[in-house]
Amino acid sequence: MALSATSHLTAVEAHVSESDNSTLSPTPDIDLKDMKRQVEENVYPAEESVPQFPDGGFWAWSTVAGAFLVQYCTFGYINAFGVYQDYYVRIYLTHYTPSTIGWIGGMQIFLNFGMGVVTGRLFDRGYFRYLMATSIVLHAIALFMLSLSHENKYYQVFLTNGVAFGAASGITYVPSLGIVSHYFHRRRALALGIVSSGSALGSNILNLLP
Repeated sequence: MALSATSHLTAVEAHVSESDNSTLSPTPDIDLKDMKRQVEENVYPAEESVPQFPDGGFWAWSTVAGAFLVQYCTFGYINAFGVYQDYYVRIYLTHYTPSTIGWIGGMQIFLNFGMGVVTGRLFDRGYFRYLMATSIVLHAIALFMLSLSHENKYYQVFLTNGVAFGAASGITYVPSLGIVSHYFHRRRALALGIVSSGSALGSNILNLLP
């Protein structure tokens, strides 16, 4: 009887051992070539997914011309603020010191660059046309309201020429530079150089105006 029980126990252990061994599969061989190919596909996308740049053509250079004019009318105007400050000090805002009047130009510069934190994000999301339209309307309102401001009313000039015009310029500054990069790759430096020269030309010409 004891021998029979021992034989039965041995048979059960052998069956369990065989079951455990059957569930364990050997580790498959790793194909290094397949792994390398998968890594390269993830790191280096296919040529079809790489963006194509015209690097020339009518629309590309038209974009450069438009961005040049944007820089001319916005940042160029801001760079010529010294002419306006002289007029404000001598004629229009005589009750205020040059240092106080200088805050108008300082606000223009601050908003021109500072607005890029917001407008750059909106540009990346595809709101370029909306940004341009908003800037056009705000520019028109700022200059029109400036013409209605009264002499020695500093807050009116500050809000129109400083805040409103500075914000309008800031809305277009970063997008006008960023849109050019969508059309140029090899000639990007040339295109951006042409666009950036618009502000320099604008400041020089506006300085010559009476």
